[in-house]
Formats: sequence, C-alpha cells, structure tokens
Amino acid sequence: MCWNKFAIHNLHVEYRRRGLPPRIGINTVSINRIFRGNIVLIKGDNGCGKTTLIKALVGEVPVSGGGIMLDDLHLTPEEFRKKCKISYVPQNPSRGAVDSMTVEENLLVRAMLHNREKINLSTLLQNIGVTKIQDLPLVDFLTQSKLAGDMRALSGGQLQVINLLSSLLSNPDFLFMDEPTSSMSCSRVANFWKLFNKLKNDDLVTFVTSHHDPYIEKYVNVRVSLKNGEVHSTQRQKKLKLQS
Repeated sequence: MCWNKFAIHNLHVEYRRRGLPPRIGINTVSINRIFRGNIVLIKGDNGCGKTTLIKALVGEVPVSGGGIMLDDLHLTPEEFRKKCKISYVPQNPSRGAVDSMTVEENLLVRAMLHNREKINLSTLLQNIGVTKIQDLPLVDFLTQSKLAGDMRALSGGQLQVINLLSSLLSNPDFLFMDEPTSSMSCSRVANFWKLFNKLKNDDLVTFVTSHHDPYIEKYVNVRVSLKNGEVHSTQRQKKLKLQS
C-alpha cells in the first residue's frame, strides 16, 4: 500500500498470569513521524521492554491496547501486518531457522511467502544485481555444499546472516531486528551492517533493538530510549550513510 508516514500509537502489552496481577510489558508506547527509509534504534536496559515492543509489532505477543498509523489510517497491529510486508530477525539465531530445510530453502522461504509464488535464488540475486551469493559481504562461508546442507551445521553468527539475508531478499516494507548482532564476534558486526546496507531498499523502515552496538548507532534516524516499559526519550538525527 502507498503511505508516507508511520507511527506507533499508545501500544500496550500486559502479560497475564493465573492468580497474579498482570505484568506490564510496555505501557502506552508511542513513536511518531517515522518515514520511509528510516532506521529506528530502540535502546534501554535489560527488561525495559525493547524485545516486547518488537514482538508486539511482529505478532509474537498479544497487544492489549493501541495500534499503528500509516499517514491518517488507524490500524490494529494485525491489520498492519496484513497490509504491509514484514520481516523479523530474532535475537536467538536458531529461532529464525527451519531445521528441516536446507540453507538455500531457508533463504527462499520468506521471499516465497511474500511474493506468493515459487522463486529461485538466482532470480533473487539478479534482482539486487549480484551474480553469485558469495559476492555479498560476510557470506564467504556459503559454498554450494553449505547451501545444500543442514542449517544445524552453521554457527550462531552464520545463522544470523542467513536470517538477515532471507529477510532482506524478500524485499519487505518493514524489518524488525531484536539485538541481531549479539551472537557475533566484534570483528563481524561491521560486516553484518555492510550486508544490511547492500541489500536494503531505500524505502525500507527498520526497527532494531540494541543494548550496545556502536556501529549501527551512528546511522539511525530516530533513537528511542525505553525505561520501565515506557518511552523515556526520543531523539532525531541526520543519518550518516552506511559504508559499503
């Protein structure tokens, strides 16, 4: 669908436990004036609600109040996910992988879901101007035998690269990432973001949570700090260009 401005409006999540008062996950969180191409960084201490916010937006936890706005159109989170193409990179790399599929099949599954038609890896690579997948940053480990092999043979960092690749090759409208580099060595974090920059389209809206990732912090448009499940502060800045 065509839109220019995205906002989260009074999003509220409660975790209900039998016999106990509900625990607040996030409390009327609002983030306004997010535009196409923006990178939004969600920061805060452990337990502040970063992961809950991401999971609420991608449908992994139920929302008890609030919603989404695309321009002046009010949507429930469910309506938002139906109208827009959403991709998700979880903090735990193995949660984004399907063990019963090969590495190549994992790369393709999100693209096929979004495009609703069978598609092959060569076509996806041609769409981004790449002949071989090994030409992309950080994927030198993806030999033909690895592509045809078991996901369980990959390290945590390699699994996360597959999650990022499959998310971006599906050409989503929104990408949500929860601490995506926490399983990676420091030497590979910069290349992870180079891969992100190579594959993202100019209209992609990205939400990423981070406790401490100094590389990506320089390139965000909007920095949101959460505290005790609420927005503590919002800062807007001019984004530097990610180095390729």
